[in-house]
Amino acid sequence: ITGKNKSSGTIGVNFNHALAYVTVNFDGEDVITLSNAKLNGTYQSGTYTVTYGSPTSVVWTSQDDAEDLDLNEGKLTSNYTTSFLVVPEDNNDASNTISFNYTIEGMTGSPISKSIDLSETWAAGKHYIYNVSIGANEIKFEVTTVNGWDDDEIPTVIQ
Repeated sequence: ITGKNKSSGTIGVNFNHALAYVTVNFDGEDVITLSNAKLNGTYQSGTYTVTYGSPTSVVWTSQDDAEDLDLNEGKLTSNYTTSFLVVPEDNNDASNTISFNYTIEGMTGSPISKSIDLSETWAAGKHYIYNVSIGANEIKFEVTTVNGWDDDEIPTVIQ
């Protein structure tokens, strides 16, 4: 730390996380069975560069190909929560979605397939919480962005 002298007391040092934190919660009626649930289009590696003395110069580059991450699945008798740390989308063209199949107890035929487009650009040090509630008649979707991993909610509901 430049320009500080610890002769007594403490010197505060603030750190921010270089990754984005993404959580997907599924809940619903116990007659629903979830399968093939994925968080699509995430980056798991890249090059993190920051210029000393210039915190606004932080940038992620050289990300590998986007990957799909598996989410919890099964009968929705309880909530399924899955969280990941991912490379932020500073300099890439990621197109993120939550995709899943589900069946309703007693239905015949193929599972119902859904894909939800995510419009948020994931930033470093922020926590994005996606809540997907599946019912026999509707699917509710809510996104909460938590700035700096503190409580700051921006809810959106799509039916």
